[in-house]
Amino acid sequence: MTLPQRFDVTFKPPAMASQHVPVPIAGAGELHVTEQGIEVRGFKANSGLRNGLMVLGFFGGFALIIILGMALRLGDGGLEVLMGVGMVVGGIASAAVNAIPFKEEQPVQHAYGWDKVAKVMWDGSAKALLIVVKKAKPRGGIYIDLPLNSPIEQLMTREWQARK
Repeated sequence: MTLPQRFDVTFKPPAMASQHVPVPIAGAGELHVTEQGIEVRGFKANSGLRNGLMVLGFFGGFALIIILGMALRLGDGGLEVLMGVGMVVGGIASAAVNAIPFKEEQPVQHAYGWDKVAKVMWDGSAKALLIVVKKAKPRGGIYIDLPLNSPIEQLMTREWQARK
C-alpha cells in the first residue's frame, strides 16, 4: 500500500489497561497513516464511569468475600473456595463493565509524528492493535479493535519499523 492511507476503525480502550494507559479516544473513528505519522479521529472516551465501576466492584467484591468468610466461619479450605468464586464473579463483572458502550458525544482528533510512536503491537489481552505514543499529549495506548494480522496492523507495523 502506498501512503497516505485512511481507514475507518473502532477505537476500543480496555476498562483497565495493564501496561499502557489508554489515550482517551473511543468508538467509531478514522486512522490516517501518512509519511509524517498518524492521525486519529474519534470520540472522547469517558472512562470515569467504567473505571469507577471496576474499582467499586473490586473492593466491594473483596469486602464481600471477607465478610462472608467471617460470617460462615470457613476453615482453611473454605476461604480459598470463596476467593475462587469471588474471582469468577469479578471476571463476569469485568466483562459486563467492558460491554458498556461509549457515548459518541465529543469529537476528538490527535496527530502524532512517527518519532512519537514508541511501539506498534497486537495486544492479546485487549484483542486490539495497540499503538503506544510517548513524548506527546495525550500519550499512552491507542487501542484499535481489529483482528490479529489485519492489513491495517501489517501496514502500521511496517511503517513504524521503517522509521525506528
